[in-house]
Amino acid sequence: MTPDGTPPARHEVVICCSGEDEATTAAIAEGLLGDGLRSFIAGPEASARPDGGLEVIKALSACDVAVFLLSATAVGDGRVLESLALAVGERRRVVPLAMPGTAYPEGLPAQWMYWLSAAEVQPYRGRDETVAFVRRTLGEVTSARRAVPPRGRRLRGATGARAMDALGGGRAGPDAPPSALLRAQSRAMPLIGRDKELARLESWALRDDLFGVRLVTGAAGQGKSRLARELGEHLAAAGWQVIEIRRTGPVSDALRRLGDRPSLLVVDYAETQADTVAELVEAMTDLDLFAAVRLLLLARGAGEWWTRLVSRSAIVEDLLASAGTLTLSSLAENREASTAIYSAARASFRATLGLPANEADGATYRRQRSIFDIIESALADLMATAIPSERTRTALPLLEHERRYVLGAAADEGLDGLDGVELDRFLTVLTLFGAVSERAAIELLSTVDSDLGPAELRKLARLCRRLYPGEDRYIDGVRPDSLAEKLVAQVVIDDPALIGEHALWRSSAVLPEQLRRALIILARAAATYPAVLPQLRRIIEQARFETLAAAIEVSTLVPDPSVLVDQLDHVLQTQAHTPDEALDMLALVPDETVALAELAARLARVAIGGLPPEGARSREEAELLLAASNRFSDAGWGLEAANAATSAVKDLAATRNESERLARARSNLSNRLWEIGRVEEALTPARRSVDWFTTFGAGGPAAATAESNLAFRLVEMGALDAALDHAANALLAFRAAGVKGSEATPLNNLTCISVARRDYEAAVRYGSEAVRIRRAQAFDNRDRFLPFIARTLANTAPAALATGNVVGARKLIAEARALQEITARKAPIFAFEQAESAAIDGVMLAVSGSTAEARAAFEVAGHILSPLGALGDLHDRLAGALKHNLDVLAARDTVGWGDVAVVRQDVPSHEAGPVLLLPQLLEYKDL
Repeated sequence: MTPDGTPPARHEVVICCSGEDEATTAAIAEGLLGDGLRSFIAGPEASARPDGGLEVIKALSACDVAVFLLSATAVGDGRVLESLALAVGERRRVVPLAMPGTAYPEGLPAQWMYWLSAAEVQPYRGRDETVAFVRRTLGEVTSARRAVPPRGRRLRGATGARAMDALGGGRAGPDAPPSALLRAQSRAMPLIGRDKELARLESWALRDDLFGVRLVTGAAGQGKSRLARELGEHLAAAGWQVIEIRRTGPVSDALRRLGDRPSLLVVDYAETQADTVAELVEAMTDLDLFAAVRLLLLARGAGEWWTRLVSRSAIVEDLLASAGTLTLSSLAENREASTAIYSAARASFRATLGLPANEADGATYRRQRSIFDIIESALADLMATAIPSERTRTALPLLEHERRYVLGAAADEGLDGLDGVELDRFLTVLTLFGAVSERAAIELLSTVDSDLGPAELRKLARLCRRLYPGEDRYIDGVRPDSLAEKLVAQVVIDDPALIGEHALWRSSAVLPEQLRRALIILARAAATYPAVLPQLRRIIEQARFETLAAAIEVSTLVPDPSVLVDQLDHVLQTQAHTPDEALDMLALVPDETVALAELAARLARVAIGGLPPEGARSREEAELLLAASNRFSDAGWGLEAANAATSAVKDLAATRNESERLARARSNLSNRLWEIGRVEEALTPARRSVDWFTTFGAGGPAAATAESNLAFRLVEMGALDAALDHAANALLAFRAAGVKGSEATPLNNLTCISVARRDYEAAVRYGSEAVRIRRAQAFDNRDRFLPFIARTLANTAPAALATGNVVGARKLIAEARALQEITARKAPIFAFEQAESAAIDGVMLAVSGSTAEARAAFEVAGHILSPLGALGDLHDRLAGALKHNLDVLAARDTVGWGDVAVVRQDVPSHEAGPVLLLPQLLEYKDL
């Protein structure tokens, strides 16, 4: 940002390169300039300039197109990889060009493959073609920007948050305890080591878009809140208004303040305020924006809560799909950065406290977990030097200073009998549960065993109010959160029963928000301090329903849900709960979840436990059974999922009301039956589902999905002509419905069908279009769509080889396998697909005459497949195909495309004859 607050001059194009490509880069830049386009060269020369690294970041964050010249030197240059990650993270259009001598994707590490997955790597074809390609790409970017529809015309009165000035607070007051200096609001500590992140956020804020969302994630104590405050101060100086969104009060209060000035809305701890974020985003669609609005979300991670938030509604998904994520790395690992932060913090705190300069301010490096720990250590060391203490706990020095300060303040209030151990207990319960009023604070303090009487407890409550005030409650407790978690951990070590046996866990008087708050602090503390974990488990084991429900909700909010999920799972297996209780708890678990899938399945099992027998259920009860079937499927409980879906469909059919709900249920039943290998049986419900949509003329995405699922089943049965018809119908229906990216699934399946029919040119057409769509989807959400890209690449590769495009085919299968090395870590089904792609590669190598390499690929596939026996029929089917292929290669010297057949469910591998079996990665979806 320039001194007058205006955006700096912008370059439409940034060219990133290594030193050996700077001459080529200069030629491209000259050609672009001749075409009227400004470009910035992000090479070694730019990085070597003072503040050159920041110049590169600002240029990349503000440009429209980023060109990357991928030479062997560039691939080995961490600076170029960092620029690629930044460009993709900032949603800039990326144009990667493979320079002569670089055979993409061979030799590229997994990190490169991850970031390049959202773009297609093209060969470099000279300056003029590159300039023309960049010009066309810029035109696409401009057209896409113009195509964004204007937002609505009115403001909806959403509720659930309170707006307040994010720049309020100021420096800590004269009565503030030492911990107040560590809060982001205190401004006692300058921002150190986050210049690059600040530059990215400033560039994001100053773009031309009217509305934009950015998610900043990072572990505890990495400086998220401090970074947001610095951004707010910079923007406020340039005329922006900065509004911090809180959980209480109406969102509309904040939105009504939006006017002619650009605005930054900040939501801290966004993972605990997902409903507020959703209401805010939805309200934006009904609001006329006369100036830029930026929504900045701060969270410790983008886990289950983010998945649930994005899937809340089509409006929210649309606006959050392009939300860039900025993850703060740990500067504490870098000795130079840690030392600089420590020195700056100590000097800043000395100035804030009005202490004279001292030669002892030199930094002594001690490795810490986070920036917060470094700053805390600097403050504690300074206080130990400037204000000598008779006793200091070396493990938690700042808490010792905090304790001494509060005890002194308590003595001034006449609370002379209070000791340090009692104080820690009082502060811990206040920090965990908070207090909405003086009366609530006194009642909470009275739960701690002490000799203080009612009058003294009132004095203590008022003292804590003065020292630890809350913005939306009477007392907030010790803050920042990182320090609060340390305090809780220390008290757990000294007095485990205080937390694990506290009466509030079993009290009906405790508020849901208090349970939620306390469990969040404990779960976060348990992830860092193992001593907390046994007490957290004890709380859950002895919990009443309300506490269990809060624990389930919290497990979707914290970075490491395992600290809660394991014990919750144990409780569900050993304690009785009513179906209604289970259903209420199940509603708190996101539909798309991996970490909580088995927990959700156990809850679903309890929820349907009280249903009447088959034939006596209502329609609503049958639909509950269907929902449980989906939960069972997500957890890998295939047989239970199929049985539940079968019974539910019978109940719905018994009403003799052929409804769309029944048609959807039949398509899902087909999926469940296929998952356990009952392929012939799966075909009938898939057909009947499509028949209903055809008979009653009900179109849309549901009808298209039913057609696509039926095509999947028909391919498996070898009915290729019928499969082609239904997949083509699905493609047309999805396109007619206009659902963005939905046609990728039928296109992928059409690729597989065309390969099975030996129509390889059609397969290449379908596959290329599917890959293009999947890359565009990955541009917004790489982690979600990476498996889809790999799947379609693998399916298209054999067709490319069969049409004579040897180089292109090798590129497709190599990229698929490289991406699956990344995705295989996430779930067993993705590891299974990794094995399938290795098997596809083996078939391609065998047809190409590379028999030894083909055997090696089949053996790699078998090694990947070996630990996946829990996948049942899927595992056995691929294992049989691999054995068969190895037997064929042992018996024959050469094979051609005429000797290749796709793996089919209705033809066991041992009956396939003297042909190689080609796996296919088909796709289906529940309705």
